[in-house]
Amino acid sequence: MKVSERIDVIKRISSELEQRYNFNEAAVYIRAFVPKYRADGSDFSNVSQLGFYALSNVQDSVLVEIIDDIGIESFGSIAAKI
Repeated sequence: MKVSERIDVIKRISSELEQRYNFNEAAVYIRAFVPKYRADGSDFSNVSQLGFYALSNVQDSVLVEIIDDIGIESFGSIAAKI
């Protein structure tokens, strides 16, 4: 995945988390894919920031799992490349 694609994917996932979940719910969701993630909402002003930070260092395969889990159709072509 190109760096620019990766950033777009992380931003889209983070935006989706912002729309669906509060801080605690988003943290639980993220930990399901990133078990070592331990920051909480107090470090961020919104869920989108929390998501972007938490996902910035994960493997591309984890991003693909999340895309599939939350059903972001527009990124299916990126997921197919990985």
